[in-house]
Amino acid sequence: MFHNRQNESMLSSFVLPISLVCLFALSALILTFLGSESYKHIKANYDDTAEATVAVSYLSTKVRQNNRENAITVVHRGDGDRLEILEHIGEKAYRTVIYCQDGVLYESTFLDGQPDGLAANAMRVADLDALRVRAEGSGLLKFEVTGKDGAVHAFSQSVVGVGSLEAGDAQ
Repeated sequence: MFHNRQNESMLSSFVLPISLVCLFALSALILTFLGSESYKHIKANYDDTAEATVAVSYLSTKVRQNNRENAITVVHRGDGDRLEILEHIGEKAYRTVIYCQDGVLYESTFLDGQPDGLAANAMRVADLDALRVRAEGSGLLKFEVTGKDGAVHAFSQSVVGVGSLEAGDAQ
């Protein structure tokens, strides 16, 4: 009889705490795994949204900086829309082209008329799936920025004067 009570006492003082510790460790591992999966999902969504937000802010700032008569032109091409900005500094004219190609938003600034200036001076701005720009009348630009996650971020900005060209009319 004494031996049975000793076994029960050993069971309650050793096995039960060990099993509770193992249960706690298993629960902690499961929670850590679930938390890491949630974090990865949240981080991926944040990265996609951040890139689109950078593009929206960048485009808005560029339009505000160059809001002059006949400075901004929207060019519609087969491979996507482009925003072209013409700026005169001293005796020279510079053209800035903002476009989306292969999932990346680029800016290229070069001397107006410079051959191969677009490709030679392209700088990455943000990762995007698409950029769509429309000129509504002569005083409004409508932008649609499609992020890597497929979400479309649309905004409009008023301008002094804007031109719109089809691919055959563009330089």
